[in-house]
Amino acid sequence: MRKYLLFSAILFLLIGCSDQGDNSIQFNDQNVVSIKLTDVTEEGMYSNTFTDYKSLKMFIEAIENAEEMPGILNYGTEFTMNINFEDGSFTRYSLTLGKDIDDEGLLVDFSNTHKGFSIQQEDSNKLRKLIYK
Repeated sequence: MRKYLLFSAILFLLIGCSDQGDNSIQFNDQNVVSIKLTDVTEEGMYSNTFTDYKSLKMFIEAIENAEEMPGILNYGTEFTMNINFEDGSFTRYSLTLGKDIDDEGLLVDFSNTHKGFSIQQEDSNKLRKLIYK
């Protein structure tokens, strides 16, 4: 009976430890630890760092679902968004959502500001709810 209890306890610990790895969010083959948004509009009233799994997943899914836009961009930036990785590195984007639920969002990687990505309306609305709640 003791062997069974010991085996069960070890198995429980192993399963519990392995589940923690399933909660990590991957982007560009790196573990995301946080996403920081900073309002760069004239109002400049918003800044938030997201670290919870649900929020990180929502942002990364919106980025992964975004579609490249043709042509040269003419846009304004609403937020700078830093995706911070476990190794201390980060990727910076310009994010524009607006407040109109009928609009798609705009995502631009700071490393190539001539290429923009349209964030689907559904994903944009999820992000709006998260940011403007």
